Amino acid sequence: MSPKDDADTTAILLLAHTGNDAAWTTLVDRYRDRLHRLARNKLDSRLRSRVDPEDIVQEALLDAHRTLGKFLKSKIPFYLWLRQRVLDQLTRHHRDHLGSKRRNAARDADLGSDW
Repeated sequence: MSPKDDADTTAILLLAHTGNDAAWTTLVDRYRDRLHRLARNKLDSRLRSRVDPEDIVQEALLDAHRTLGKFLKSKIPFYLWLRQRVLDQLTRHHRDHLGSKRRNAARDADLGSDW
């Protein structure tokens, strides 16, 4: 845990890690609005009709809950760690729905046999 997290957050994180659902809910309630704004602002306009920012946040929080033990060994502030979970979910949705811009041999122009 980061020394930048206050003592209250640290105590609640430790309770949440032991399986205390009320502690996890307290943490989630602190950050949900900020995470939702992040997801809404970063979501590609082409996805807005297909993906709800709240779903992005829910998936990120589920991932965070599953990997809370890993976070406790890290040195980053809790909010930044949650923020990264949201950004990871956004990246996954953009990739899954819009496809990647990787090179595609079918789109490449035929340069002829001189090359």
